[in-house]
Amino acid sequence: MQRFPFVGGSEWANGIRDRMRHMAISTLRGMRLAWTSAAMNPAVLKFLVLLTCSNVFMTFAWYAHLRDMKGKAWYLATLFRWGIALFEYLLQVPANRIGSEVLSLPQLKIIQEVITLAVFIPFAVY
Repeated sequence: MQRFPFVGGSEWANGIRDRMRHMAISTLRGMRLAWTSAAMNPAVLKFLVLLTCSNVFMTFAWYAHLRDMKGKAWYLATLFRWGIALFEYLLQVPANRIGSEVLSLPQLKIIQEVITLAVFIPFAVY
C-alpha cells in the first residue's frame, strides 16, 4: 500500500524527508558552532541578563494582575499591565539588538523561550 498516493508517491516523499533532515542537521551544526564561539562574548552575558529581567517584567505584566487585582476593574488591571510592559520592552528591545550581533535568530528565539519557562515556572508554583 502506498502511503503517499499523489504524483511521485513515497519516493518523492522520501527525497523531501531526506533533504529536510539534511537541512536540520546542517542548521543544528551551525548553531552549535556559533554558540560555542559566542558563549565567551560579553555581549551574550549582557543579552542574557537583560532578557531575563525583561521576562520577569513580562510575567508580572501578563499574570500578576490575576492574583493581585481580581477585585479591581479590568481597565485598571490593563493600565497596570501596560505600565509594567513598558519596562519589559525597555529591556527586551536592547537585549534582542545586542543578542542579534552575536547570535542567530533561531538561537535568540530558543534562548528567549528557555528563559521564559525558567522565569514562569517558579512564578506559577509560588
